Amino acid sequence: MYVGCGAPATKSCASAHEVRLWYDFEPTVVVAPARPRAHTLRPHDSARRPPSAAMQNSSIVVPLVSVVEDDAGVRIALGGLIRSLRLPVALYATPRGFLQSPRLAATTCLIADIELPAMTGFALYESLWAAGLRMPVIFMTGAADETYRQRAALLNAAALLEKPFLPSAMVGAIEHALALSPS
Repeated sequence: MYVGCGAPATKSCASAHEVRLWYDFEPTVVVAPARPRAHTLRPHDSARRPPSAAMQNSSIVVPLVSVVEDDAGVRIALGGLIRSLRLPVALYATPRGFLQSPRLAATTCLIADIELPAMTGFALYESLWAAGLRMPVIFMTGAADETYRQRAALLNAAALLEKPFLPSAMVGAIEHALALSPS
């Protein structure tokens, strides 16, 4: 199973990280079977699986992962994947929504699509740095070319993932980014 857009794929299920979403990429539709929402998890659900390695530090600060992605299907799929890691997540359809969010300063890891409306993911991250907000970033794109790779490297991005990507690639990138997080 891949997370992304435009990739011809059959319906499949990823169970490596207990993500139970089926993807049909022909019309880019995400269908989620009924499951408990993150805020209604029963106590035994969290006891069943230990937290990810990125969460096992003794820090009091709970990492918040913010996702800025204009494709609703990808945004929802990433939200489910991140919640399956027992990490809090905030989802935004536009850079403006993220920049105006009261949770902006609490973000410890940013996942941003490069091709966003009104502002690129690169410009979004540069504006955060200009405002004094420091957080690791994971960039995503449907077409990673050498220019994107160089720009991501100049911005010290934790990762640049090309869509579609495997959930395990995003999990590894998130854990790497959280290890780099200053808080």
